[in-house]
Amino acid sequence: MQREAYFDLLFQCLHEIELLPVETSNHWRMDFQKYFEMAEIDLRIIYRMREQYGVGFENVFLINCRKNVLLCDNFRTCRDKALIRTSVYFTVLGCLLDYLLDHGNHGQKREAGRKLEWDYCKDYFLSRRAAKEHSAIDLLYEKISSGMHVICKYNRAHYENIIGLVKTASAAELKVNGMDRGFFQETAVLSKSVIFVQTAIEILLAKKEKIENADRTLIKELGYLFALMDDLCDLYEDLEIGQMNFLMKYADREIPVKAVVRELAEGLQRLKEHFDRPLYEFILQELREWAMSNSELRKRICGEVF
Repeated sequence: MQREAYFDLLFQCLHEIELLPVETSNHWRMDFQKYFEMAEIDLRIIYRMREQYGVGFENVFLINCRKNVLLCDNFRTCRDKALIRTSVYFTVLGCLLDYLLDHGNHGQKREAGRKLEWDYCKDYFLSRRAAKEHSAIDLLYEKISSGMHVICKYNRAHYENIIGLVKTASAAELKVNGMDRGFFQETAVLSKSVIFVQTAIEILLAKKEKIENADRTLIKELGYLFALMDDLCDLYEDLEIGQMNFLMKYADREIPVKAVVRELAEGLQRLKEHFDRPLYEFILQELREWAMSNSELRKRICGEVF
């Protein structure tokens, strides 16, 4: 399918399930700064990321500080500031490593790959330790290490489960990044995104006495929907840079955009049935922002809105 035709169809399908911005105001963002300040995020990380890599991921910090509070409320656990922070740091770390592996220069790609390996990062998860190197990646690891120390002391079972997820997430990301572009493995491409979301939420909920299997199913569903929306929006960018994308499984035939968007809509309906309304509406708006971040969809959205 040609690029223009693909985005015309994707725009139409997302519009039909109300996953495009419907107004130009940013009212949903108004309290983000408050929750960011409440989480007491170390601003040195943002400054160092900008200095080293040219990105600060301020939006990722803001969105996830707010979303983590809603997740705590939804899953009926305390709003633990240390865990909210640690979960945000883990999410930002995943975004930064993914960004460097996809868009970094040769040295940055090598650094991200090396620091993603379990042999390098295990020290931060298995013990409490300071940054090994003077980099934003290691500063994030240091902050996560501090949070993992709290989790280990509080709930050993949750701690060991998170360690297992981190190992799996690391291996999945490295596998996909090193995968021959002529060879597609659907499970690996999807799992690397889903597991990072799952791990961040498991960190957040670590003080919950028991995380039910039904809750974990919903968490995985949320990660899957985020991965699906990301790949829908980034398909052509991923093709241009040679990055794996879930939709590449349709390489030998036309991409069934309507069917994939319908799957997205059905997953959202399941979340709507089980999530508190504030969290569900926040997720909807986050997905709409995802659409707005794509230049091709933004052109069409602006034509619709303005």
